[in-house]
Amino acid sequence: MAAVAASAESSAVVGDVSVVIEFTSPKVAEISVYTRNASSVPAWGVARVNGPDGRLYTFGPTRFEPGEVRTHEVTITGHPCEDLHDTSAIAYGYAARGDDEPSWTSGLITYPSPLITVIGCGPTPTPTPTPTPTPTPTPTPTPTASPTPSPTTPVPTATATPVPSAAATPTSAAADGALASTGAAVGWTVAATIAAAAAIVGGIALSRRRRT
Repeated sequence: MAAVAASAESSAVVGDVSVVIEFTSPKVAEISVYTRNASSVPAWGVARVNGPDGRLYTFGPTRFEPGEVRTHEVTITGHPCEDLHDTSAIAYGYAARGDDEPSWTSGLITYPSPLITVIGCGPTPTPTPTPTPTPTPTPTPTPTASPTPSPTTPVPTATATPVPSAAATPTSAAADGALASTGAAVGWTVAATIAAAAAIVGGIALSRRRRT
């Protein structure tokens, strides 16, 4: 909580106050009241805490120099977070010690309030799950474009050209004289063959006669 401030002139006394309630265990609360003299003159301040145990805790009166901050603390046991609504605080500022009426007051501060900070209460935070690492995808290889086959022009198989058989050259009809000489030559050959055979036979016959 913040500050209680007071000055010699009640119109000049200004203060600030804030409260921190920290649960150090489920049923142990440390209550801190922060008070500050926000005025430009010295002042006297008082802070009070109404605990969940039904007791009233009073701090002061304490002299504050201009801008001075003081902390008042109390530990309360046996009360869980559910008893926060039974806790309150208030601060006063006086221009002079012994004044019957305060020159400034914070008013009653109850939970919940922007002037009260609570530590160690509230739902247990759900632990944030550790994210599962996402596997790095294996890059898909870019398919290589197959070249478009060029149309193949079929090469014609060479057909063997048959070599024409040599045709018998017809013998031109010989002149009458040539044919006659051919026939004469054949006639002479036959005659010579017959003569030779006759000579052989004659020789054989002669030989036999001589032996006899």
